[in-house]
Amino acid sequence: MEKKPFVGKEQLEKIVEKYPTPFHLYDEKGIRENVKALKEAFYLKKC
Repeated sequence: MEKKPFVGKEQLEKIVEKYPTPFHLYDEKGIRENVKALKEAFYLKKC
């Protein structure tokens, strides 16, 4: 899996202007994709 930043430099600079640091940014799309992959890896089909 290739890791790519989910925000660009310009977006990040705008966020820093608005919110005091330190803060945390979460990649909701990335989290959801990882959870889906985890569920699929451990999914047991009923016969």
